[in-house]
Amino acid sequence: MARNISEMEQGEEIKFCKPKSYKFIKALKHGGTGKTILMQDTAINKRFVCKKYDPEQKEYEEEFYTRFVDEIEIMYSVYNSNIVRIFDYFLYPEIKTGYIIMEYIEGRDIEEYFQFEEGEHINSVFVQIINAFAYLENNKILHRDVRAGNILIDDSGTVKIIDFGFGKRFNVDETNEHASILLNWPASKIPGEIWKEVYNVKTEIFYVGYLIKNLIEKYEIDCFKYSILLEKMIVINPDNRISSFELIQKEIAEQTFENIDFTHSEKAIYQSFATDFCSAICKIKDTLIVERDSMVIIEKLRIILRDNALEQYISQENSLISCFIKSGYTYYKKNILVENVRKFYDFFAKQTNVRRDVVLNNLYGRVSNIPVVDSTFDELPFN
Repeated sequence: MARNISEMEQGEEIKFCKPKSYKFIKALKHGGTGKTILMQDTAINKRFVCKKYDPEQKEYEEEFYTRFVDEIEIMYSVYNSNIVRIFDYFLYPEIKTGYIIMEYIEGRDIEEYFQFEEGEHINSVFVQIINAFAYLENNKILHRDVRAGNILIDDSGTVKIIDFGFGKRFNVDETNEHASILLNWPASKIPGEIWKEVYNVKTEIFYVGYLIKNLIEKYEIDCFKYSILLEKMIVINPDNRISSFELIQKEIAEQTFENIDFTHSEKAIYQSFATDFCSAICKIKDTLIVERDSMVIIEKLRIILRDNALEQYISQENSLISCFIKSGYTYYKKNILVENVRKFYDFFAKQTNVRRDVVLNNLYGRVSNIPVVDSTFDELPFN
C-alpha cells in the first residue's frame, strides 16, 4: 500500500512496483566492452539505445567495469546539444554488468557524412564539434576516443559526440594524463606528448584536427574554410599547438565575423545589453568559466523574462549573469531594463548557431576584461 509522503523518512528507499519494459528493434554495433541494441518504449512511442556491459576480455572485467561506471557518471554530468544524452542506467556490481539507456541518434557518422555533404554543412559540422569539445574542456572532461564512429550527425545536421567509455575527468593542475589513444585507433601521425604517456586537452585538440584533416583530404573537400586553423591544431610539438578549444572557438568567431554583417539595429541591441551586463559584474572569482551552449542560455533568459514580466527592471541581477557565467563572481545592484533583456533575447534566439557564437565571443571578450580575484580568503570568520 502506498504511504503518505508525511510518513516517509529522509533516506528511505523508494521502490516502483512495475518495472519499465521495452520492445527490441534490432542489434547495433558490438564493441570490445559490450553489446548495443535499439529498443522502443511503447508507452511513449520513443526509441532508445541500450548498451550492455559485457567485455570480451574477461581478465579486464573489473577494470573495464570501473570505466563503465565512470562513463555513466560523466554522461549524467553533461548536458549539451552536441553530446549524446543518457536517460537511465541499471548496475549489477555483484555480477559485474550493467546497462545504459541513452538517446537514439538517427543519422550518419562523420566519415559517411563528409562523403556526401558539402559547403556550409561541412563547416557547420566542424564548428559544432569544436563547441562540443570546448564544453567538455570547460567541464574538465577528456573524451580520449576521437574517431569517426564516435562523431555522429543526425538528420537535422546536428553533431552528436558519443561513447565515453574511455572518458576521464581531469584536474587543471594535473600535467600527466596517462595516454590511451594508442588503444583507440591507428594513426600515421602521433603528437609528441604521446611518447611521454601524456594525454591532455592539447592531445584531444590534435586528434580532432587530425581526424577532420584526413577526411577533408580523403574526400577532396574544397569548401572547408578553416584550413589554417586546422594546421594549428595538428602541430606535432604540443608547445607550438593551439592550447584550448576555447581559443579555437575565438578564432572561428573572428574569422566568421569578417563575413557576417549585423544590422545597425542588431548591433545597438547587442551593445546596450552587453554594456548593462558587464557593468553589473564586479569581479570574477579564480577563473572565468562561461556557458557555451546557446540553447541553455536562451532557455534561462526565457525563464527570467517570464519571472519579470510585470517588472521594469530585472529583480535579481545574479540570475541574469548566471545565464552566461558559470564560475564564481560578485556583482553590483544595477537597474537593468527588462525591455533591453527582452530585445536581446528576441535578437539572439533568432540567430543561426554560427551567429550566436559570434555574439557570445564578443560578449565574453568584454567579460574577460573584468578583474579576476583569488577567492581563497572568502570564507574568513568575519571582517
